Amino acid sequence: MIIRKFLTAMLTSFMVVLIYFSLDPSSPVLLFGIYLFSILMFVGIPTSIVSDFLTKKQQGLSRLLTSFILHVGAASLLVLLPFALYEINWNPQNFFFVTSLFSSFLFWTFDEMLKIQLINKKLCMNT
Repeated sequence: MIIRKFLTAMLTSFMVVLIYFSLDPSSPVLLFGIYLFSILMFVGIPTSIVSDFLTKKQQGLSRLLTSFILHVGAASLLVLLPFALYEINWNPQNFFFVTSLFSSFLFWTFDEMLKIQLINKKLCMNT
């Protein structure tokens, strides 16, 4: 599971960097990618592990939605909490907020895709 989460963090960072670089090649996107990868390692992976633990008894759409809400909710809190603690005015279109939502959505998507592939691989091996 940890390898899948690490791979998911790498894929997410790579995709976000690729998309942001295509939008603005002159910006320091690679530095941002390193920053994003470290956040995914220390916040995204633990959040995803907790999400897997909390949703392991659920199945189908219910599990997917709960997992999605946990991933996106944790990312939102990570950005909104400092603004609330320091009483900083913020805009919902804030770069960090949008990036955290987008990154958490990608992380969740890649993790679910890899999870489905592993389940299918195990099912094929058992038949």
